Amino acid sequence: MQSSAIFASDGETIQRIHERYMAMHNIGGWKNGEPLTASNFAALIEAAFWASLRADEGRSTRVQLRVLPRGVDALPNLALESPQAVADAEKSIAKLAPAISVQGSIVVTVSDDGITIIGIDTRPQFLSPTSDVIIKASAPGVISVGVGPYQPFAVFSGRDICVMESSSQWSLTWYLQNALRKDGILGTFPERAAASREWLALVDLARMIVAHGHGGILLVVPDENDEWLTSLDYAFKFTKPNTEVRDSSRALATNDKIAWSRYDVSWIASLANVDGAVVISPDVRIYGFGAKIKAKKLPDRFWLSEPPGMHWTEKVSLEEVGGMRHQSSMRFVATHQDAMAIVASQDRSLSIASCNLEGEVLLLRNAQWWT
Repeated sequence: MQSSAIFASDGETIQRIHERYMAMHNIGGWKNGEPLTASNFAALIEAAFWASLRADEGRSTRVQLRVLPRGVDALPNLALESPQAVADAEKSIAKLAPAISVQGSIVVTVSDDGITIIGIDTRPQFLSPTSDVIIKASAPGVISVGVGPYQPFAVFSGRDICVMESSSQWSLTWYLQNALRKDGILGTFPERAAASREWLALVDLARMIVAHGHGGILLVVPDENDEWLTSLDYAFKFTKPNTEVRDSSRALATNDKIAWSRYDVSWIASLANVDGAVVISPDVRIYGFGAKIKAKKLPDRFWLSEPPGMHWTEKVSLEEVGGMRHQSSMRFVATHQDAMAIVASQDRSLSIASCNLEGEVLLLRNAQWWT
């Protein structure tokens, strides 16, 4: 057991997190409940950090904590009976983590007495009653802290600390839309609702592939043309595109009772376990999987952003940016500039390759920090 705390309440980053939290706390619905202290933040991050270093049957702890302010009436949809502060919070978090779905959270409160686990929330983040603070253990020793719309606000990665205040409001959904130049969703309300749900399904799909830990590629190809077919050799191509997600999104958009439902894309994520790329359209039509990329064009110029969205650095060699998955994906988007590649690595990192309007290839690394 650790002899002393690693994360001190008077540390610079903890203080910045707490200042941002307090700035948000008095806005709108944030007035409910007793605000967290800097010491509370330090205790939560400490517990998440040590939990991330625990393993169960060889599997590292990867989990999301949703922190409710004390005194808030909102409860998770799976509330525990008679919750009490636990003496060994990191052990309890690690023990409960395997029961949490990709979209779910362990819901906790924190006080000077310690951390209390009050239940499990299986709902996606935007459906939950409050999102004051989200603390996520995404890899051993990698902890992200989100405050309100800043998801994440800061990331602790080993000895490195990154405060992402300037880019954390973008969100993975926004970045994917922008990368494919579809950041403006027009049309009637049902059409806009359907399009939003399809983008959420794409984000959920990326999350699930990352969580599987096998790695894989999602090639998001334009539906306006099929020139990209010349750069692929399919192992498994469907006779016609599967449109279940697309059709479901459009059906749900006209049904007010279930207007915020999300389609289960886990079966699509499983396709990424087969070597090769899953080929998909922006509106989640599945063309096939196990596709080998045979594009050979090298990008004229390409840029790397790491951490995501903070700054871009020009690179001169593909070998500098990753292995074969990353290199083949960048060749594909260099050849087909209206396409995008979402690359998940076995270490559960997520990258996005796309082209800007000048035809330069952009590779965004560590996009899992946004998920």
